[in-house]
Amino acid sequence: MNTFRTLAATAALLAAATLPAAAAVTHAPVPLPGTTVFDTKLTPDWRGVGAYEGTLSLTIHADGIVNGSYRAADGTRLSYVTGGLDGNHLWLDLGRSGLDHIEGTFDGRSIVGGTYLAGQDYTFVATPRP
Repeated sequence: MNTFRTLAATAALLAAATLPAAAAVTHAPVPLPGTTVFDTKLTPDWRGVGAYEGTLSLTIHADGIVNGSYRAADGTRLSYVTGGLDGNHLWLDLGRSGLDHIEGTFDGRSIVGGTYLAGQDYTFVATPRP
């Protein structure tokens, strides 16, 4: 009976020890500096069309400079992206004119922010591809 308790306790400790490691893997931060591909959604806050979806490829440098490209999901638009990261505050300009300006936060994994286009507020969300 003592052997059974010892084995059960050992198994429970091993299982508990592996849980934090598994959680860390599924929520691993984006490595800096490095390039990451994000799936994006730009959704109007009030009314109108559904979400605009796309793919954002960003390189975030250790000094806070951000650059990359954005492609609309329907393939009609490819834009250069420039921006910056200061702490968790991130800003992005899509396109050469910088008319599509996004302000948001970067939690080390995802980007959540917003923009104002054509008289309407939009919420921007970017999650890294697995």
